[in-house]
Amino acid sequence: ASVAMKVTKNIMLEPKLCPGGGATEMAVATALRKLAKKVEGVMQMPYNSVADAFEIIPRTLIQNAGGQVIRTMTKLRALHDDQKILHTALMV
Repeated sequence: ASVAMKVTKNIMLEPKLCPGGGATEMAVATALRKLAKKVEGVMQMPYNSVADAFEIIPRTLIQNAGGQVIRTMTKLRALHDDQKILHTALMV
């Protein structure tokens, strides 16, 4: 209960939250892939490689939860690419 009270106090004093469930990592990966499209040739590879590395976290969470990894990752990529959707949560 003590920890919950401290978390609540911190949120009230500084209302900044980082989405969980791999959402932040998916957002960073999506941004890196968009940047990669603006770069030509071999210089795209580092962007895509780092994006792949960030996607390991949501992929692992899906796998550990017993989800369908490929189908769910494809859906998450599509949701993060959609500019109309600002917040997407994967409920496990």
